[in-house]
Amino acid sequence: MSNLSKTISYLKRNGIKNTCCEVAERLDKRHLEESQKKAVDYKGSRYFCEEQVRLMYAAGDDLRHIPPEKIPDKPEFQKDFVFSILVPAYETNPKHLKEMLDSVIAQSEFAKVELIVADAGKSAQVEQVVKAYRKRLEEVKETLARVAGAKKKESRQYPVIKYIRLKENKGISENTNAALSLATGDYIGLLDHDDVLLSDALFHVRCKLEEGDYELLYSDEDKSDGEMAHFFEPHFKPDFNLDYLLSNNYICHFLVMKAELMKKLGFRREYDGAQDYDLVLRAAGELLFKEGGKEKIAHIPKVLYHWRCHESSTASNPESKRYAYEAGKRAVEDFLRTYMKLGKEQAQVSHTAHLGFYKVTYYPTVFQTRPEVAALCGRVIQKGIVTEGPLWKTKERELPLFAGLKASYGGYMHRAEMTMQVDVMPEGAVCWNKKYQKLFKQMEREGKLLSFQEKQRIAREKGDIFLYIPDFWEQVQYKLNEDLT
Repeated sequence: MSNLSKTISYLKRNGIKNTCCEVAERLDKRHLEESQKKAVDYKGSRYFCEEQVRLMYAAGDDLRHIPPEKIPDKPEFQKDFVFSILVPAYETNPKHLKEMLDSVIAQSEFAKVELIVADAGKSAQVEQVVKAYRKRLEEVKETLARVAGAKKKESRQYPVIKYIRLKENKGISENTNAALSLATGDYIGLLDHDDVLLSDALFHVRCKLEEGDYELLYSDEDKSDGEMAHFFEPHFKPDFNLDYLLSNNYICHFLVMKAELMKKLGFRREYDGAQDYDLVLRAAGELLFKEGGKEKIAHIPKVLYHWRCHESSTASNPESKRYAYEAGKRAVEDFLRTYMKLGKEQAQVSHTAHLGFYKVTYYPTVFQTRPEVAALCGRVIQKGIVTEGPLWKTKERELPLFAGLKASYGGYMHRAEMTMQVDVMPEGAVCWNKKYQKLFKQMEREGKLLSFQEKQRIAREKGDIFLYIPDFWEQVQYKLNEDLT
């Protein structure tokens, strides 16, 4: 779908004013926040960009993997796992299918891999390609063993490719459930039939699993053209952020989940088109509300997944699957009802100007509906430019959000227009929950003068959260008028 077509579609949905702002932001190179600047300078990930593709060599006519000099040094892993990769397929372009298969086979350099292809197509083209790979897999295993320097063979050599021909196309959820039923791995990953993993994706997953017993892991991703020659729009994700997840499925690819959890949840056909979003929300609900917190969820801050864009893909053409965005909305509503125990009179979900992004409105206020919210925050704006915004903290650094952005712009991944949890708030745009206002006043009467940083620390130590909301000033005025803060 061309940029012109996308613009016309956006115009029809959102009007002239919003469209003009959207176009201006795309053309403006001066008023960008840090993540936008990084995305503009993005040259593609390491192992599947043009020069590396030319370096790849064939083990036979079609099967390829990365030359040994491109493989990272392998540590001595203390934990050993089998990873099942589920791929529901339907009339996949053979070239794209081969590239997907190649990328999964390459994971065998670092992990035991079981690939399961569930074919719902009418023709035999997927079956023919997969059978050819299976037939010649022993040759590939020998090649991979030589590259890895393996000195002994296991009783069951990996990778393993399983193929199931579905009697009918029951939709993406039921087709994926068919693949899930055959999975024997400890962890299960999801991969679209025409997308590609970086060759060391499971290497980084295993490295993360060495650090802790995680049940849900995800990585950063980017998009590629149909030929896997050019890479763009990298998605640099935050660590787990529930409210941001309620705004959109930022986790998406590459998702790996503990097998017991995925098999317990499965895929629900009534959410076809947003089945991954529904799965992630329910998994987060199980881990957060039933099994002790977000410590079971890990983010790998590396691009490990290439999302192929072509005319029929949702990545390229958002209008091609409008039903998916309705399913996504229903998935968020189900999460609010099932896990947060909020009725329709307490929380409502609506679409935003951007397809696949949602707004949750709480009634009568956020503070009354969600007592764990210590404070709401917004952005400090001077002369139409954001001078101070909230921060996300990672192990490596603090990431400032929105600094330098025009107030009318949506920012990187439309984040300035989404509700999300933040780690540090800007002092000039904060509204504290009434219970904290009372607490701080009491402490000050006792002679304890608190800095803004100390107030945030107290709230964090109590386990409460800070929310950034895009219409902060309107929310604050409403609360002041109602005497709720």
